[in-house]
Amino acid sequence: MSRHSETSDDVQMWEGKLNYKEGFFTQLQTEEFANGINEDVVRAISAKRNEPEWMLEFRLKAFRA
Repeated sequence: MSRHSETSDDVQMWEGKLNYKEGFFTQLQTEEFANGINEDVVRAISAKRNEPEWMLEFRLKAFRA
């Protein structure tokens, strides 16, 4: 069996798993921020992670550098 054929078989097997019909679905919770990074994004991420104030200040100092 050639390498190309093996890859093709793997892809077909993977694509078949996309057609999952059993009805189980995991809803993942995500946060969305505006494109790019700025101080507001750094603050929002720090707040989301419940980081202490000193860590936020450290990250802001690094961002400004």
